[in-house]
Amino acid sequence: MDEDKRHNSEQKKTTQELVEQFGVDYPIEDIDSPENPRLGEVAALDAELNGSHQSLSEEEFREIVENGGVIISHVGPGNKLISEASLMLTSVEGGSSPLQRGLPEWLAYCDGSAVSKDYRGKGLQKQLLNAREAVAKEEGKLAIAASVRQRNVTSIKSMIKCGYIMIADSPHYYGDEVKDARVVMLKDFELGNPFKDLDSDHEMLEDSLRGIVEPSGIQEKLASGSDVISIAVQQSDEVDEVYNQAVATLLRNGYIGVACNDIDIGDSDSERSDAMTFVKLESLPLDVAEAIKLRQEEIQSIVG
Repeated sequence: MDEDKRHNSEQKKTTQELVEQFGVDYPIEDIDSPENPRLGEVAALDAELNGSHQSLSEEEFREIVENGGVIISHVGPGNKLISEASLMLTSVEGGSSPLQRGLPEWLAYCDGSAVSKDYRGKGLQKQLLNAREAVAKEEGKLAIAASVRQRNVTSIKSMIKCGYIMIADSPHYYGDEVKDARVVMLKDFELGNPFKDLDSDHEMLEDSLRGIVEPSGIQEKLASGSDVISIAVQQSDEVDEVYNQAVATLLRNGYIGVACNDIDIGDSDSERSDAMTFVKLESLPLDVAEAIKLRQEEIQSIVG
């Protein structure tokens, strides 16, 4: 081994060293062995918090670790796990989603995360996301992705603030039912999201947010050739097929999702909504547009 390779090997941090720096109030633990008894606790927590959507079994978590993936958790009082998150670094044959089965070598995949209800609102989700990004970079990945329900506005907002863009849609991500649809969020470690700090007062969004489109009117708006299009959306666990189709139409016609902002639709707090904003790739600088388009086309081909 030459000196450069020996030096790089010696300098590479362990996963535990990488993730523990992000545990602020509660330490983060790397569950790095298929025999670790914590895997059962991770699966139980995942089923409790994600059962109505898409939870993984203990065997599926074990398979992630066996294939070189990462599972991390915050440890709370009484040595009890209060969060869980997984990161896939290689594809897994027989995985439950297209990105699990067809993960490109350049991409890491955040395969879900959850935080116990009593510990939400403390920034733990962001810590889990930052920790997985650090691991992905250390492993030489060029980008990181996650799948999310179309109307999970809270998660989408948080990810956009962290530099992600909405890049692809999959109507059958986990199966053939409408509840199985997801969109893919991507963070390119070189490009990031240049629009992550956009707020509703920004000049770029001013016209778009004044003319927010209802999902049913997306075809007419698309035909107008607008560079920036904002669609009304409300946080919900319920599936809105019309909204999902509007998002799919934009993502499959040269747009990416770059911002999600609060909007007023009435006088009371209950009359508030959000607007998901999409930007046409052709309106971006050529080098940026081409780089994102390549990523978009490859991911879309994988997720269907």
